[in-house]
Amino acid sequence: MTDAKIGVFTSPHDPSLLQNRCFLYHVTGQGTGEWKVPLGGMQSLVNALLTRCVQHHAQLVLNATALNIEHQGDRSTVTFQTPAGQQHVTARRVLVNAGPRTFARLLGRTWQPAPEDVGSVVKINMLLRKLPELRATEVTAEDAFGGTFHLDEGYQQMQHSWQQAAAGQLPDPPPGELYCHSLTDPSILSPELQAQGFHTLTLFGLDLPWTLFETDHDARRQTILQRYLDGLTRLCTGPFEDCLARDASGRPCIEIHTPQDLQQELDLDLGNIFHNQPSWFFTDDADRAGQWGVETDLPGIFCTGSSAHRGGAVSGIPGYATARCILGHR
Repeated sequence: MTDAKIGVFTSPHDPSLLQNRCFLYHVTGQGTGEWKVPLGGMQSLVNALLTRCVQHHAQLVLNATALNIEHQGDRSTVTFQTPAGQQHVTARRVLVNAGPRTFARLLGRTWQPAPEDVGSVVKINMLLRKLPELRATEVTAEDAFGGTFHLDEGYQQMQHSWQQAAAGQLPDPPPGELYCHSLTDPSILSPELQAQGFHTLTLFGLDLPWTLFETDHDARRQTILQRYLDGLTRLCTGPFEDCLARDASGRPCIEIHTPQDLQQELDLDLGNIFHNQPSWFFTDDADRAGQWGVETDLPGIFCTGSSAHRGGAVSGIPGYATARCILGHR
């Protein structure tokens, strides 16, 4: 159920089956549900893509903000802002990897989100000077954090947290899960930090929809952060905060992002890491039958991001479908 609700606000008995759709996207990897991470972190994946693009003579423009897309006939003109000023490029095809709100803004259209499109995740990133020792002495820290570490994610606990959030209350305790990527791939840390026993820790908080942070945002963000730290301390032999690394000013190396932070920093619609609610892999819409799910009402403009129909989330399907669509393969 944790894979069925991470990022979206839903429960096991949601009649819309949003939980089923979200779960399916989390178990499609490798055809078996297996998850893998690239050695060197996600930056290594980005670097590999950039290298391939350059090999094929693609021109890359950095620090450019897309302003609008004007469609005329079989051409579209994209206007974007760079440090050197506004620039334009016209092409037969424009691929847009962005959420519906951003998509609408680029095309000069209005956008109205559906209530179920709200993001429902808090992300906490930490740098640890050491892994915490657990009260469960028969389990090593390396074994406990080597996979998915579940915090207050029992079935009844998540039912209670969902009910609290639906009533406008901050869950107490809030459910979450943690990943220690440096145990899987130490290369994401410098050799110096590795030698000193440092580790990274990432926490995904569930049942924390956008609506909970619409008022008293900063205070509520701090409250949730402390509740997660308290939850971890309950499972450890000492205060979890003692495991956090400190920067040159003595501040703990920890950051938290609410749905509002994700929209402001990454332009994710309502802080939804999937852009909107995930769709099914099929369509009941006769007008969309026979399509790839990435086409729009404007010929040559494609939705290549998570909000594409019959694709999205963590699947990578929209990019694949767009390439197949453009290349004419069926």
